[in-house]
Amino acid sequence: ILLSLFQSLQSLIHARTIPYFVAHICSHQPYPGILMEGNRIADTAAKQSICSLSSPTPWDSHSYFHQNAKALAQQFGIPKAEAAAIVQQCPTCSAHSTAIPSGVNPRGVGALSIWQMDVTRYPPFAAWKYLHIVIDTYSGFIYATPQRGEATK
Repeated sequence: ILLSLFQSLQSLIHARTIPYFVAHICSHQPYPGILMEGNRIADTAAKQSICSLSSPTPWDSHSYFHQNAKALAQQFGIPKAEAAAIVQQCPTCSAHSTAIPSGVNPRGVGALSIWQMDVTRYPPFAAWKYLHIVIDTYSGFIYATPQRGEATK
């Protein structure tokens, strides 16, 4: 369910004709109605998807997260050749390059092991003009929050 929602969202974003903004909404904040309703729908879909993967096989995990062969082999302790075969047989991944670009940035060997963080100013947010952006280097998960200052407590 969640993958189809993300694919629909991706299609809509690629077809856009005006600028857009994507934000993380904290569920316990007093934001107006439509924002919280969309957040509730996203949370419900994410919970259903995660709960359906109680003990995933490498095939199930890859069909959901589309991780590369190296990450799949490390996560499940399978040979790299077997992990590569799983990735090559995936219709979604075979349409895209799965190579990870090399560089100087470290990459975690597991989820939540190495994070990179940056703060940038975004004046249109008025009092909440600082964006704190954190990226999990293993999965590429991006988490951004608006803040009132550059440092948080």
